Amino acid sequence: MEKDNSIKKASEEWIENFGKKLSSPTKATYERSILNHIIPVVGDWPLPQKNEEYYLVIKAVEEHLKKGGYSQKTKLGVIHLLIRILNNEELIYGPSQVRKQAEVIPEDEYLKLKKYLREDLTNPTNVGILIVMLIGLRLGEICSLKWSDIDMFKRQINVQRMVSKVDEKKNGIVKIKGTKPPLKEEKITPRVIPIPESLVEVLLPTWNCSSNYLLTGTLEPKDPRNFQYKLQRLCIQLGISNVTCTNLRETFAINSLLKGMNPLALTEILGLDYKGIQRYLTYARKCVNLMDEMEKLN
Repeated sequence: MEKDNSIKKASEEWIENFGKKLSSPTKATYERSILNHIIPVVGDWPLPQKNEEYYLVIKAVEEHLKKGGYSQKTKLGVIHLLIRILNNEELIYGPSQVRKQAEVIPEDEYLKLKKYLREDLTNPTNVGILIVMLIGLRLGEICSLKWSDIDMFKRQINVQRMVSKVDEKKNGIVKIKGTKPPLKEEKITPRVIPIPESLVEVLLPTWNCSSNYLLTGTLEPKDPRNFQYKLQRLCIQLGISNVTCTNLRETFAINSLLKGMNPLALTEILGLDYKGIQRYLTYARKCVNLMDEMEKLN
């Protein structure tokens, strides 16, 4: 029996092997790209062996995306994914995908938001937003945080799971009006984050040892989209820029670096590798006064 040497088979093997290393939203995005743009167009083609054959495959997918009227970002994303599946990183295709620069919340708006949230520490949403501001949790991580994950005696938070939206289309789920959207919770590489004094003050008013989720007070996790929506409504109410959980996380990261936190410690707190915080280091470097730093040597 001949070995299946098709691009479809290579795509399936790639997502199976590398999908374990990806977060659920990223994996779902790659799966959609493969199912909608790669397999229908070149799935039956044999794996290319020469550069000319590689470019023919890319050209076919490129034409498909062009006819569909997809954005440049989508085109680049699909093509770069295809190059990874074909296992030929030496191919050069268009401009490289440069990650968006970190966005820091202006200091006056950051302090205004923080002051408002601290006025009512019995509100779970306020507490959740402050946790993101003070230790940089991801959206899916704060929505899946339980009170039992918080050890006030050891002053540490155990981050070990993440909640995300279920891909309804892929899983054949029919969306019914008036019902809650399906969520899924998955385990992530666990990490322990020390609780700073500023966060102790935020947690104490409502802290308990139950297994309830912090944001809901029940055994059901918070819908990330609902939490993000509440944050955006709060920004409108306070008359400040539209802020996302990612902005809060990035602001925490950059402020930490500017205050002298060891970059290696920051990687542990954020759950990133050293390469993952390069964009924060790049931003922080622009804010450093070299003369002041040299004066510290005297």
